[in-house]
Amino acid sequence: MRISTRAQRIEPFYVMEVAKAASAMARDVAHTDAPMIFLNIGEPDFTAPPLVQEAAARAIQDGATQYTPSLGLEALRTQFGCRLLGRLRITVGHDDLHAGCSQAMADISTDAHGATGDESHTLLAG
Repeated sequence: MRISTRAQRIEPFYVMEVAKAASAMARDVAHTDAPMIFLNIGEPDFTAPPLVQEAAARAIQDGATQYTPSLGLEALRTQFGCRLLGRLRITVGHDDLHAGCSQAMADISTDAHGATGDESHTLLAG
């Protein structure tokens, strides 16, 4: 197969190379007294606990199969804010908590371009 000159100049996607190396490291220590939890760019290398599997089955049966809002579930953000207050004595409004990385990154970049002091206070929760 002939690969075009343009295609040959494309740099490899290094994240995948790092993931492959980490996977090999995890396999090497999997059966030792110091195993490594390998998240594979967000995917754990173990199955979900029974409680999580049961909750997922209930969610499917209840029709809760759509994407959540980009900011995350309001009730979950509120509870996380309460937990931060209770455990760490940090007051954060649920509007400043983001359960999804994409929305948080968008907010951070917006804040970085327009912030004029300490008003940028987005907290990443996920």
